[in-house]
Amino acid sequence: MIPVATEWVVVNTVRSLMQMVLGKRLPITAGTLELAGVSGPVRISRDALGVAYVNADSDTDAWFGLGFAHGQDRAFQLESIPLSIAWSQLKLATTVVDTLEIRPE
Repeated sequence: MIPVATEWVVVNTVRSLMQMVLGKRLPITAGTLELAGVSGPVRISRDALGVAYVNADSDTDAWFGLGFAHGQDRAFQLESIPLSIAWSQLKLATTVVDTLEIRPE
């Protein structure tokens, strides 16, 4: 089992590398946002590994906060899917060109 301190270093290293590659697309985890759709305060806190904890006055607001945190966590996946598809298409096109032996003149 990996010690928690080591996991924290690994997670932060990966996070830093992803931020260098993707820019500022990581979720906002500090500060205050005012959003429509909630009837009271919703607090979303994260532990050292980035796990979200939602506290709210009502179940509806808690579900809203959970959905918001989930959306933040899934943003990377949603942005990486088109890149993955483009990479697959490139590999397929390269395979077709190699199979048909199409060469530029």
